[in-house]
Amino acid sequence: MSMDFENVNDHNISFNINNRGWRRILSLARMYGWEPAGTVSDGDYQGYFLNDGQLVTREDALELGRAIAMAIPDLEDENPSNDPEAQFGWFWEAEMAKRVVEALQEGRRDPAYIFFTTFWTKKLTEFVEFCKAGEFRIF
Repeated sequence: MSMDFENVNDHNISFNINNRGWRRILSLARMYGWEPAGTVSDGDYQGYFLNDGQLVTREDALELGRAIAMAIPDLEDENPSNDPEAQFGWFWEAEMAKRVVEALQEGRRDPAYIFFTTFWTKKLTEFVEFCKAGEFRIF
């Protein structure tokens, strides 16, 4: 499933990623201190995982981008010994989720621990720039 993000004030400013990548970005942001403010929607849902047009406020977008920007310099080159699929097979995402919880409990800031490498640099940089433009909707 694709996640599409559109700036509220300028519909030409957008970002796109699959839902797996989006969950990973949110996990990385949490690792670097982002505290989700919750989204604004027509219904009761205030999360970030659905693509129902919910609004991420300007302040939340800026904080989300700030956290990801802090993580980018810490990205390391790909290391075959840290390949999640080779280590954990189809269940690597469960291992990543476990590691995110551990990292948050320990105050750990290490993208490699949750399987991020410099492969992600371009996409994360694009996302940081997108967040700097302010509030956006998730479609």
